[in-house]
Amino acid sequence: MDDKSYFTLLVFDVGPKFINNPEPIVAPLGDEVEFDCSLDVKADYLRWKHNGKLLPFIYNDTAKSRLVFKMNNESQIGDYQCIAWYGASAIASNSARLSLAEIGPIPPKSYRSVTVSEGNNIGIKCRSPYSKPAAFIQYYKNNVSVEAHVSKSGTLLLTNVTSKDSGLYSCSITNPYVKENAIFLPSYDNILVSTDLKENPPQFSYLPESLYTVQIGANVTLECVGYGQPIPKYYWKRKNGTLPLNKHTIVPGGLLLINVNASDEDFYTCEIDNGIPPKLIHNFKVVVQEPAFVEKGPLNLLVKEGGKARMDCFIRGKPFPKVTWLLNGETVKNDSHVLINGSTIHIFVVEKRHAGMYQCMAENILGSSFGSSTLRVEPRQVTAKNSFGMRQFSFHNPRFRGSEMIPPTRPNVTRLTDNSVMVRWHVTPNKGLPILFFKVQHRELTKGKGSRWKTNNEDIPPHVGSYEVVNLTPDKYYRFRIAAVYSNMDNKLSPNSARFFLHGGKVKQTPAAPELIHTSAAGPESIRLVWEYHNNSKIPIEGFYVYYRSTSTAGDYIKATVEGEWIRTYVINYLNPDTAYDIKLQSFTIDAASDFSEILTQKTEKEPTVSPPSEKPTTKKTEDEENESSKSSNQLYVTLGAVLGGLGLLLMLCLGIFFCNKHRQTSTVSQEQINLNGHIPISNGHVGKSNGYLTSKMNITNNPLADTDEDKV
Repeated sequence: MDDKSYFTLLVFDVGPKFINNPEPIVAPLGDEVEFDCSLDVKADYLRWKHNGKLLPFIYNDTAKSRLVFKMNNESQIGDYQCIAWYGASAIASNSARLSLAEIGPIPPKSYRSVTVSEGNNIGIKCRSPYSKPAAFIQYYKNNVSVEAHVSKSGTLLLTNVTSKDSGLYSCSITNPYVKENAIFLPSYDNILVSTDLKENPPQFSYLPESLYTVQIGANVTLECVGYGQPIPKYYWKRKNGTLPLNKHTIVPGGLLLINVNASDEDFYTCEIDNGIPPKLIHNFKVVVQEPAFVEKGPLNLLVKEGGKARMDCFIRGKPFPKVTWLLNGETVKNDSHVLINGSTIHIFVVEKRHAGMYQCMAENILGSSFGSSTLRVEPRQVTAKNSFGMRQFSFHNPRFRGSEMIPPTRPNVTRLTDNSVMVRWHVTPNKGLPILFFKVQHRELTKGKGSRWKTNNEDIPPHVGSYEVVNLTPDKYYRFRIAAVYSNMDNKLSPNSARFFLHGGKVKQTPAAPELIHTSAAGPESIRLVWEYHNNSKIPIEGFYVYYRSTSTAGDYIKATVEGEWIRTYVINYLNPDTAYDIKLQSFTIDAASDFSEILTQKTEKEPTVSPPSEKPTTKKTEDEENESSKSSNQLYVTLGAVLGGLGLLLMLCLGIFFCNKHRQTSTVSQEQINLNGHIPISNGHVGKSNGYLTSKMNITNNPLADTDEDKV
């Protein structure tokens, strides 16, 4: 496996969840039907699908949706699914089927007559047609309704019969979705109970079923009802082993299996014997089924563009579920870069279009379930070679920069407290202008179009990609964006974040705090951290926040984000040499951050000093040695002269180009120089460090960077 082509990050799924999925509905033509869905996090908007096609209805800014319509024709039958959109990503609910209520053809007339002796058990089976949903069966004796127990299979069981049970039995069915009134069936059983019968071998009241399909966890009765003279006895056995201890009961008319599980699947035998041969023997097969269930969904992945990805779903169910993979609510089976092998999906060449929410949808005849995860794609890094042939990233080489301003990515937002959030972003490696610093802007959406973007005062260094926004109002909607200020003193905005609702009040589940166990200096500008995280609360987290500041100052902490629940080490860069720093950590989810870890203090290494070269002692040479040395020196001087002459010409050429470029840049700056809050243009794109911050501040109005973007939402 190629290390460079697979994921670089694994975390558990902590995305939005469906609290209620739509439920299956059976309805007749002309009836009004309703499908409902709801989520734990409000979506940007919700839509519904019918048989995989989006319906035109859109529900904005909501965490729940109800689809209501009148069923006018059979084309509306099929699967309905709720799709929730969060920015460019979407998640789909379980699908629910709309079926047409119906009753099959009425069976032909049937009649039978049975004579039994007192004390026997008799089962009467109504010959009813197919019905959806299942019909209610009512029995009658001599046209008068019988208030007696009817089994799940629709059997009327008469136990320990007497002459009072004699009569003509009939039945009716009712399916209120098709017809309000009962439908009487031409099915008749004439029962005669006698006190004077000759001995006769056992007989079945009706032919028992041979196959029972039962859902795991349910109870089932294997019906076996016979009569004879003398009254017969019943014997039950199991083909493979004994009857399940404490889980079976022999009841009148059958064997009751309680709380069935997979181990109860087997062949069972009913034997009826009254001493008069032949005995009655009937075999039953019990098949245990289980609804589709995703035991463990796929993990979130961060994959490099052009790399490979693999996601797995661990599924159970019987019959084994059919698995469908979705990306943002749409099937991926027609993607030439994707191979689906059951509950595993392979992406051989990851592109940016593969980013989003993935779901493995498992479905069988008993139900459906899904697991979800997020795949993020790290854009391909553009590299260049400098004049000495050394490979380096383009944003470290100002000589190769163009004039394009590459904006930051769309920021991600997570809740810290009732009135603060953490905003995270990054800039794709590029050949554009160097960034001097970032600004974070936010806007409260609940105030309408008149609400202005507010800009935080701090100048955020270009290597920092996290910022804590404070003094927000709980239970309000916000959007956030990042402004990058470039070396030409111009700025460019990131895309707006998704709508973010800042929940007020206590969070139900807060992740455990990490334990910062070790720090060490990794150089004059770096400190390495090592921590442990024991997830005692069992809450899956997104990663960790790293806070650090110079011990000698009382300023705000600088924040860095480490994404990934399994990461346990991090290197803080861009520090000052020979300086002590206070460091602490938090774990975080989308909804909350943990308590802080213990604060540890670590000092960076001193800047290395270069020692002056030492003089070598001289030794007296002989005349021959001096002559030989003179010859060698003459040859060396000739060689060095040629080399230095060539280098001198090359240097003069480079200086000429440099001064021409400098003259052109000076003209441009003199015409377009901008004084941006006290910062003057810096020709090489570098700034001095002061504990990671720029030395001067920006006094900025509510919306200094994008007056023309007032109405962007």
